[in-house]
Amino acid sequence: MTEVKTKHLVHYIPTIENKKWVTRNTKNHGGLHRQEEFRKGIKMLEHCAHHFRNPRLFHLCFTGADLDTYQLVMQRFCRVLTAEKVDYRYKAVRELDSEKGLHFHVMIVLGAGNRQTHRFITSSNEDGKVENVSALRKAVIHTWNECQALKYRVNPPRSMSGKTSFLQFNQSNMEMFHEAAEWLSYIYKSRSKPESGMIYFSGRPSRKATTGKTYT
Repeated sequence: MTEVKTKHLVHYIPTIENKKWVTRNTKNHGGLHRQEEFRKGIKMLEHCAHHFRNPRLFHLCFTGADLDTYQLVMQRFCRVLTAEKVDYRYKAVRELDSEKGLHFHVMIVLGAGNRQTHRFITSSNEDGKVENVSALRKAVIHTWNECQALKYRVNPPRSMSGKTSFLQFNQSNMEMFHEAAEWLSYIYKSRSKPESGMIYFSGRPSRKATTGKTYT
């Protein structure tokens, strides 16, 4: 009989200190804010690794506006992703500090298959461009109608030394998956978290667009 090799899918193996999850990122910024929220982020990454084709993780940071504006620009951006049939999921967090004021971090995974993702998100400076800007840039420009002070930045992973604006992972490479999880953990740090109000947010396509059903 021919032996059938079982393919082991990636999964997260946490580093634990004093019965709590820790990461390099969170240890440098006051520790992990809410472990249960980080767990939800890890579940999102695992889903994307197992089901998306060529999943890529990006880090967006919006500043200069209020929460409603940040959510509005993400709605507009994700509407384009849905129309283009790009798989996506994201986790986001509202933060507040003296440097950035009220700002919004988004860690979003795109599964664009064999297509390039720079048409949707790029870390290149798009200021002043009027043609061939990314879908994210178009969503921001559209939202200036509501808030001209809105700004954003695509923060590339330091581990890639500026080579790409994203981390790409897959369903079998544990090392790359854990690198993505480490990067994701940044938004779950204790530093800069508001003392009240809703802090954590998430987004994914509605099944209604393709199946007539909605998520529960």
